[in-house]
Amino acid sequence: QPRVRLGVQAEQRFYLRDLLYAMMLESDNDVAVVVAEGIAGSEEAFAKRMNEKAKELGMTKTYFVTPNGLDRDGNGSCALDLARLAQYALQNDAFLKIIATRDYVFSDVDGKVTYTVTNHDAFLTQRKGALGIKTGFTGAAGYCFVGASWEEDRELIAVVLACGWPPQKTKKWEDMRTLFEYGKEQFT
Repeated sequence: QPRVRLGVQAEQRFYLRDLLYAMMLESDNDVAVVVAEGIAGSEEAFAKRMNEKAKELGMTKTYFVTPNGLDRDGNGSCALDLARLAQYALQNDAFLKIIATRDYVFSDVDGKVTYTVTNHDAFLTQRKGALGIKTGFTGAAGYCFVGASWEEDRELIAVVLACGWPPQKTKKWEDMRTLFEYGKEQFT
């Protein structure tokens, strides 16, 4: 499993907005747990809500056990379902602002600790019109990416899963370029 974490301590308090930046830009897995517990009371209760939303969005091959997507029996999805989720999320202005952010600095509510989170989505600078969305990696899933791009007055969404394992970290960007070129040429 990737060791991506903000290092949240039990007594710390945060604004939800700041935690969303930490989740989306750095993939901080501990932050996903904090958000889940804060919103639904437990990881399990939050996963139940995630599954209800997935069903509502027509994500028929998706099931969540955890709020952070780490490898765990039962967690699973497919490219089509992740594209459906991306299409839904891209309708939210706050989401669009977060995924386009390069760096974000915030503190806990008490101002005791300051954090800087950085967007690791290289796709944002590789393609004109790129909206980015989310990078990911687990031992079972390999390198993954869900991305979107504005191409000549239309929005294209592409998903790559199991796109190599270390040291093939950059292969996902090559595959995304190929998919977006194909989409640009083949779809109206």
